[in-house]
Amino acid sequence: MQSTNWHRKTLELAKALHAGQVDKAAPYWLHLGRVAQRLVKRFPDATKAQVQAALLHDAIENAGVTPDQLRELAIEGKVIVSACAAARTSKTCPISSANGLLAPERPLFCFCYHTIS
Repeated sequence: MQSTNWHRKTLELAKALHAGQVDKAAPYWLHLGRVAQRLVKRFPDATKAQVQAALLHDAIENAGVTPDQLRELAIEGKVIVSACAAARTSKTCPISSANGLLAPERPLFCFCYHTIS
């Protein structure tokens, strides 16, 4: 899955959004990549949207990106909703059927996050 074009593009987007940020003295995007890798390892049938959500799970909270900006970048609604679910404050990301974003069940990447973050 990591060799697919959409995966490379999403990882490059995550790198750009988190440019200059660090996690444990390493570039922040490495954390995002580890979460996505753990997701695929634990859930081999993970969908494109689920892997993208793992790569972009901190975009709203830590990179200051809005859901509308993610939409402008052609990110699917399911991925945006997962990024919203990962954000610690719902004020930054209203989730409702009115704006086309429906709250998902707990995103799969949440099951992978704490074991490697």
